[in-house]
Parts: sequence; C-alpha cells; structure tokens
Amino acid sequence: MNSIQEELYSKPSERLVKHSFLTFMKIYELSLYVVVRFFLLFSHQSVRLIHLVIFLLNQWLNDF
Repeated sequence: MNSIQEELYSKPSERLVKHSFLTFMKIYELSLYVVVRFFLLFSHQSVRLIHLVIFLLNQWLNDF
C-alpha cells in the first residue's frame, strides 16, 4: 500500500493525530527558526555592547 492508500484507509482519529502532530512540528520548526534568526541578527550587536561596557569599566577603574 502506498501512503495515499494508507491515508484513505486509516481511521479518522489516526489522521487527526497525524495531522495535529505534523502541524505542531511545522509550528515548532518555524518558531525555532525565528528564534535562531533573531539571535544571529542581534548577537553581534550584543557582543559589541558588552565590549563597550567592559571598555568603559576598564577606563573607569584605571582612573583610580
């Protein structure tokens, strides 16, 4: 049996579970993609900000 025939002959509850799972996986993958893209986009700026803070603290401590 191919997958189309299996889909036709499977119980409605099985199809619903399968469809729900696939929908959940798509949403999960999309959300993971968005989080990773956001992190990659702003991580460089975050690192620069941390370097700036360290630099300013270093300058402030050197003044003492």
